[in-house]
Amino acid sequence: MATDLGALLMLARVHDPQAPHDDVRTLARLDTRSAQVLQVLVEADSIRAAAAQLGMHHSTLQARHEALSRELGYDPRTAQGKVRYAAAEFLLRLTDPHDTGRPACPGTT
Repeated sequence: MATDLGALLMLARVHDPQAPHDDVRTLARLDTRSAQVLQVLVEADSIRAAAAQLGMHHSTLQARHEALSRELGYDPRTAQGKVRYAAAEFLLRLTDPHDTGRPACPGTT
């Protein structure tokens, strides 16, 4: 139900899937593994916890975090970065809600 979205409904209303925000296009360009690493980085309490969940050495994940931050244009582990990531991921899902994988997004190829 639309009311379950709360303030996200306003965001969804202004989203144009034919002209998505740069944050949405950047997420859409990520390969499946990078998208998975990013999601775990955002959700985990620490780099070490994320590394353990992903089965990676923490220094390897730290380097991957730095590379993803450069690619995104923001640090996804900060409070602001987490919100920015969540908004872009939400809008990316709106692009094609019936797709079970990562949806194609205009302007990403």
